[in-house]
Parts: sequence; structure tokens; C-alpha cells
Amino acid sequence: MTELIIGTLGFSYVVGYLMYLIFPLIPDLTLFIPSVISFILLTILCLRYPFFNRHPDNILLWGIGGGMIAEMMCAFIFQYVSDLRVFIVMAHVFGAFLKIVFVIYLIRLKEADTLDEEYL
Repeated sequence: MTELIIGTLGFSYVVGYLMYLIFPLIPDLTLFIPSVISFILLTILCLRYPFFNRHPDNILLWGIGGGMIAEMMCAFIFQYVSDLRVFIVMAHVFGAFLKIVFVIYLIRLKEADTLDEEYL
């Protein structure tokens, strides 16, 4: 439990500090603030869901959440901070990664003939 608290605080500090650094560079705050709020909520959901799911292939859910977070961060950097094409390419690579991992998770979920109640 201590590692979870330290990790959450560390991640929150990094995201907060990055927002502090790029906040003066943002041309349109009316679009940026809802984007940041939705990013934070989706990040919380992606990282918290595997704790409540007891499926044996739970590590794939972490891969899906991590790929989604990386994709969104690269897209945010490309949209708001830098116009380097490497960030949009990385966003597409992470997007493809999370889709592949999601399909693998769904295939493994379907291969399990019966789901016990303890998984849900």
C-alpha cells in the first residue's frame, strides 16, 4: 500500500510540474483545461481498474492503460508544446500497441470457457 501511495504522489507531482511548465505556452485554455481533466480521469481509471479485476491476465490491463497514457501524453505534447513529428509517430505507435494488447486480452478472455464469479 505504501508503494501505491508513493507512486501516485510521484506521478501526480510529475504531471503537475509539467502542467506548470507548459501552462504559459498554451494558446487556448478553454480547450486545454477540459483535455487535462479528461486525461487525469482516464489515467486514474486505467490505473485503478486492474486492482479490482481478478482475471489471471491482469497484467495485460496494465499494458492497455500504460499504452493509452503514453499515447495521450505524446499527442498532448505534439498538440500543445512541440510540432516535432516524432511525437505524433510515437502516439500512433503506442495506440497500435494498446490495440494489439487489448485484442490479445479479449482473445484470452474468450478462450476461458467459463468465468468464475471470483474473477468479476
